[in-house]
Amino acid sequence: MLEKAAHNAALTSVRANLLSPSPQLNLTVDRVQAQSMGLSASDVYTALQLMLAPVYANDFIYQGRVLRVLLQADAPTA
Repeated sequence: MLEKAAHNAALTSVRANLLSPSPQLNLTVDRVQAQSMGLSASDVYTALQLMLAPVYANDFIYQGRVLRVLLQADAPTA
């Protein structure tokens, strides 16, 4: 269908309405192992969230400007 649309002069920039593939990461948390280490599943998921994306914590005022505080895991140094 896209090939026929490309040859039709009345249609321009026809493309499939699909998202390109993106990397995915599937994680499985061993809840028994986490509990044996004194961690709750919530602790593990919170740590993972901080590693993968920044998390909003709060705002504060500095020199008359409102600045946002985001928590994020630190990158390893080389």
